[in-house]
Amino acid sequence: MSRLIARPRLVRLSDCNPQLYRALNPPPDRRAQICRLTRAGAGLLRQMEAAARAAHRETVADLSKADQKRFIAMMQRIVAASSDQKNGSAAAKI
Repeated sequence: MSRLIARPRLVRLSDCNPQLYRALNPPPDRRAQICRLTRAGAGLLRQMEAAARAAHRETVADLSKADQKRFIAMMQRIVAASSDQKNGSAAAKI
């Protein structure tokens, strides 16, 4: 994740709950930020991942396995194209 995207998210996260991550010793280049999830942050991440996986399974449950694979492949292409555009790279063809 680029620092332009990560920094505002970390600021919002620390405003919301400063116990979820901590900054490590700053590197020589002060533009860089090194952070690590705390145990509380890692626990929250596990809960969020479990909820996201359950929602995904429910979303594609009525599709055949072949359709699920096609759907996921298309969504990955959309995400990659969007990421390329946001990062200033050549847009991926969809």
